[in-house]
Amino acid sequence: MKIIAADIASVSDYTAAAVLAVSDDSPRRYYLAALDRWREKYTTTGERLAALARRYPDATLVIDATGVGRPVLDALRDTLPGRAVYGITITGGRHVNRGPAAGDVTVPKADLVGALQVLLQNRRLAWPRELPLLRELQGEFAAFQVKTTPGLRESFGGKGSHDDLVLALGLGCWLGEHLPAPLADVEGLVLGPFHEPVGIEPPKTRWDAIAEDFHTLFTN
Repeated sequence: MKIIAADIASVSDYTAAAVLAVSDDSPRRYYLAALDRWREKYTTTGERLAALARRYPDATLVIDATGVGRPVLDALRDTLPGRAVYGITITGGRHVNRGPAAGDVTVPKADLVGALQVLLQNRRLAWPRELPLLRELQGEFAAFQVKTTPGLRESFGGKGSHDDLVLALGLGCWLGEHLPAPLADVEGLVLGPFHEPVGIEPPKTRWDAIAEDFHTLFTN
């Protein structure tokens, strides 16, 4: 299984996209095969993500639907009929809930960060040393911190100016941990199962072989 995850931002900030290859074993392992970010208007962002989705027709998409991400999500669903395109609205709450449309969910930011923490601690998330933006990703990891509000609620964010790469990765990892099982606390919304389309070769089992499939992913 492959997952394309995108954290959507306004033109003044970065939109980030991550491509994950996910193993079929349990617990699942994740390989960050590609990472990119850009500053573009919404129409260009939608076109880039649609082109990426067409390049990997067996990938499930998960898009940040918070605020400015909603029009991009809606455009992708119109552009890619029949594809699994999930929208996650990031909240400061404590529970996962069903969103306004089929395939929409609201997820606490703490859950996205928690999914990343578990995978990193258990060494179930890996990436190649030559991954573009690796230094920037590591910088965002180092700057990410938990803050406690006056109301004794936790908030998550980076001490630096950006956390787009971490959030894109968190979106993909969180979704991967919940596919194909039903989402907890979301009545009537079941994610999966997803089968590889006919004619698409299954993911390679060796991580270095998987990486070779993606080395030109974001090249012009």
